[in-house]
Amino acid sequence: MLLSVLGVTVGISLFIMAQAVSQGFKEFYVQSTVGTRGSIVIEDRFQSRYSMLLGDNFENKMISIENQKPRKFYPGIPDAYRMIRVIKTYPQVVACAPIIEDRAFIRSGLLSEVTNVQGIDLELQLDTTDLAKQVIKGTIEDFRNDGSAALIGSLLADRMQIGIGENVYIKSDLGDSRRFKVAGIFQSGINAIDEKTVYLHRKAAQSVLRKPFYTSSILVRIQNPEEAPQLAAAFADHFSHISRPWQEREKAMLATFQAISIFATISVSAIILMAGFAIFFILNMSVLNKTKEISILRSMGYFRTDIAAIFLWQGALLSLLGIFTGSLFGATLTTLVSHIPIKIRGIFQADHFIVTWDFKHYLIAALLSMITCFLSAYYPARRAARLQPVDVLRGTSQ
Repeated sequence: MLLSVLGVTVGISLFIMAQAVSQGFKEFYVQSTVGTRGSIVIEDRFQSRYSMLLGDNFENKMISIENQKPRKFYPGIPDAYRMIRVIKTYPQVVACAPIIEDRAFIRSGLLSEVTNVQGIDLELQLDTTDLAKQVIKGTIEDFRNDGSAALIGSLLADRMQIGIGENVYIKSDLGDSRRFKVAGIFQSGINAIDEKTVYLHRKAAQSVLRKPFYTSSILVRIQNPEEAPQLAAAFADHFSHISRPWQEREKAMLATFQAISIFATISVSAIILMAGFAIFFILNMSVLNKTKEISILRSMGYFRTDIAAIFLWQGALLSLLGIFTGSLFGATLTTLVSHIPIKIRGIFQADHFIVTWDFKHYLIAALLSMITCFLSAYYPARRAARLQPVDVLRGTSQ
């Protein structure tokens, strides 16, 4: 019995820990990408597929369209601030920020790299993203007060050995080289951004990239990021611009995290299943060893349901004890794991295991344990209930 309880305890504690870690890394990645790229990104304008050429007399009629031409796309957003004012009228929208973006070259000393220059409106960017929290060296104030300042991604700064206060030279394919002072180094947690991105003031970026009065995209922050797909579809219909929610942008990574979570669930659930088999064999042996006691109870007036309930309650008590101890050990194990130092430098950056505390993990583990223990106890309980006192006295019971 103790081994069975121990199996349930280990299975539940590992299940809770595995779910906390897998969901923790997923939420960390989602927070990083939403905090850097916004919940929704509005980009190029597109041509409407159909024109309203028919009158009301053709309502509810079948229309056939032949030789349809591909949709045309027009780069950029012509009047970004006007669009932002309209976007902010949506009640779900918290903030918006325009971005001007293009490829450029950054040089420091003898080192040169291809970089992604983003011109930002600082105040709107701070309201829309987590840029203020992402600056790990230097200050936002130094960047705000200097029109020729730059914010450099942490991995790009390490690769080019750039420090705070140093000068870098940025040149686009069309423009001339221009000097900027590094006012800060930021770390978004997403390697693709930290190793390629340089933030400049909007006007400075327009000058370097030779794109005056141009906006590449608009970042939109909303109250509930889970509602991004519905709101993005509304923006696309309203503005005739490509509108991409974060779920669409990160579809591949979300699928990867889901696959990892499912694999962890199946692997750890096998331990609970093995504990269930142990409970099954123990209760089954108990029925075989206590046939005389069961027959005496039946002779005293116990019904079959009463006999079955004895063994079902025994399995339930084992399950409840395992759930209680497993939840305690699971919380302890999750806490210990969250303090283990680990250096992750892949798709995102983390210096320790990231966990999420969610009551649903404990509830799912408890339900899984209860179902397994019930199924394990059901057959022995049914077998005990079918024993006949006369068969036991004759020695013919099975």
